[in-house]
Amino acid sequence: MQKGEIELKRIFAAIAIGLLTCCSLHAEEPVPCAVAGVNNAYLGIQTIRLWSGDAPQAHGKACQDTPTLTIFEPRGQGNGAAVVVLPGGAYRNLAGTHEGREIADWFTERGFRAFILSYRLSSNGYLLPVPLLDARRAIQTVRARALDYHIDPDRIVMIGFSAGGHLAAPIVRDFLKLALVDKPPIPFRVPPGIKLIRVDAKSGMRAGPGDPKVILEAFKPGTAPPDSYSVIGTEAASSGGGMVSPDSAAVPVRPGTGGLY
Repeated sequence: MQKGEIELKRIFAAIAIGLLTCCSLHAEEPVPCAVAGVNNAYLGIQTIRLWSGDAPQAHGKACQDTPTLTIFEPRGQGNGAAVVVLPGGAYRNLAGTHEGREIADWFTERGFRAFILSYRLSSNGYLLPVPLLDARRAIQTVRARALDYHIDPDRIVMIGFSAGGHLAAPIVRDFLKLALVDKPPIPFRVPPGIKLIRVDAKSGMRAGPGDPKVILEAFKPGTAPPDSYSVIGTEAASSGGGMVSPDSAAVPVRPGTGGLY
């Protein structure tokens, strides 16, 4: 074997060892998390712990065991409202940029004080309901310190994405149950010109008088299908995406653009 071939093999071996070492180190890196007590007040940012001591069911005292709130001050004049942001990440990590910081910036530009929650993750051994404990504690913390943050405790909203939305949903549901417990029902009024059609929730067919699970689909003026149509929302590619009757070749109408009620 020539000397040049030996040197070339040594070089490739060194590169391979370097790549293996790099990959090994990368695999052992923990999921990044916010550290409480890092005061960047001059940047309008501060991170606080949700509990002064160890969080309930904590496995340790490391960063990933400590749920936190990162606080962003409103830009300019505050409007007295606050938003708690719950990033997604499938409970394995936190999408802190596009579902955290960018959302907080959008709200702070409009006068909100924003709070990004770093809740505990299943990738660190924390299964539900532990992340839900963190989310509930976040709302309680913001409400309890409303005077310190110059916000109205009755003007706090929560927004979540993916796993964060999964955490936010039961909190909002429970709040609405309490808020509406003694309130009389508000009658639903159909806006002028809107037509509501009863639709079977499972099949999408026009619902009959005795069908148990019915939704109402709203159609703007001029978009509702004729009463003879039995399938609501069927699209026909050959007719420009309009709805057609399965029983006739009638001229299709445009699909409705309203919501479901």
